[in-house]
Amino acid sequence: MIQQRKRFGRVKELQIEAEIRDVSVSGALLAVRSDAPLGIGQGCDLEISGDRGRAWVRRLASEGGELLCGVEFMDARPAFLPTVYQWLGRELDDSQMR
Repeated sequence: MIQQRKRFGRVKELQIEAEIRDVSVSGALLAVRSDAPLGIGQGCDLEISGDRGRAWVRRLASEGGELLCGVEFMDARPAFLPTVYQWLGRELDDSQMR
């Protein structure tokens, strides 16, 4: 979910579906549609299985008709991280969640 600031402090939320390609404790690589209105340095909310976390868009690259988006988590321990690691078949030990 992307938040775009409008005039007079209003916020317009735009949902953009993304596929998680890779993840670490500090960020993720997402694949989104090629015309997604994203910009480097833009803040966004990621929502995964009902858990939300803030992220910064750090890198964008077009590849094979899709846009690859590298994001850095703003939260030290995003609530959705255990879910993502489970989907990817990885183990998340306690030291990564401190």
